[in-house]
Amino acid sequence: MDVTQAQDIFLISRKARNLSKNTIFWYKLTTDKFILYCQKINKNNIEAIKSHNIEEFMISIRREISDRTLKDNFVALRTFFNFLFDEEYIPRNPMKNMRQPKVEQKVMRTFGKQEIEKMLKYFDRTEFIGLRNFVIIALLFSNGMRKAEFIGIKTQDVNITVDMIKVRGKGNKERSVPI
Repeated sequence: MDVTQAQDIFLISRKARNLSKNTIFWYKLTTDKFILYCQKINKNNIEAIKSHNIEEFMISIRREISDRTLKDNFVALRTFFNFLFDEEYIPRNPMKNMRQPKVEQKVMRTFGKQEIEKMLKYFDRTEFIGLRNFVIIALLFSNGMRKAEFIGIKTQDVNITVDMIKVRGKGNKERSVPI
């Protein structure tokens, strides 16, 4: 089977599982890069791909991306090959014994109380724009909501009687957060 055919079958299966558009986009982006690499080394048959080909691909993209993105690429390719093996499109999984790249765990810097107070004091709450921006920042700080979650809020998601907002996070998971 051609690597492009394998990708098409894989992406159809991901869409059939109703994965998010962002997840499907990521799988396509990663497998596209891998297919270009396979074509460059004349490995167009998915069954001809060996572990060392994948390792060489990972080395080739390492210079262009962060360690975290490298790990994400590895995970996407592992999902791709696991699918192909589980569905019996390939007789062996070249990633079976491969270990994912190590990623340094970074501690995210958080704002201190004084920094938050300074930001919130910055807004002129006597004007609409200033009040709006104050509410946005206060909401994000108060409940750890992601930017994408905030952007996705709809009027019907806000329940003022119980002071809660329904937000949709990664993987379209819903949760309620306090106002």
